[in-house]
Amino acid sequence: SLFGRAPDGEGLGFWVSSYSKGTSLASIAQSMYDTAPARAYYPLFATPSEVVTTFYTNVLGRAPDAEGLAFWVKEYNNLSQGAFFEKLISTVVNYSGTDAAGVASKSLFVNKVAVAQYYGEQNGTVAGATAALNGVTSAVASVDTAKAAILTSGASGQTFTLTTSVDTTGVLEANVTKSTSTTGNDTFNALIDGTTSAVVTTMTTLDSIS
Repeated sequence: SLFGRAPDGEGLGFWVSSYSKGTSLASIAQSMYDTAPARAYYPLFATPSEVVTTFYTNVLGRAPDAEGLAFWVKEYNNLSQGAFFEKLISTVVNYSGTDAAGVASKSLFVNKVAVAQYYGEQNGTVAGATAALNGVTSAVASVDTAKAAILTSGASGQTFTLTTSVDTTGVLEANVTKSTSTTGNDTFNALIDGTTSAVVTTMTTLDSIS
């Protein structure tokens, strides 16, 4: 919603770790909003009306109706940017009405999230993160199609970089599972401190690579 793309594997791991340590969604959204990638979609000079319109257009695939625009502009003026985006997204995800546009927006967003999460879990890179969501619609079938395309794009092999995090999932760190459909050689990057404390060890007996 803020970067106009799916999360790369490293980024997904970073923000999930932050959330698991108790950082609120509003705080995470604010941190994301304050970064350079968000400026491409939400320039600092953008008016509240432009921010709301951009979200509707890029995330929900439609222009805002007059009533919705007025409501969210008021919310934007009363909240921090992080709290605003958290409330806006929560409203979309938890929509239970019967308005056709609202129902379609919810389906589209949920499908985008499913594909975006899958891309990050496949250790996708920033370079392909925007294209990963191409073709995703409110139709459930579009999710499977997009996931298949993600696997195909990774057929040449994947690269994984271990971190200092402890592997407790039985799969790759940051909860990344290697795709079994790749045909090329995969690369695993890790550091082992055998000489000096200046090197940060990322490969330990607590790690499990499958």
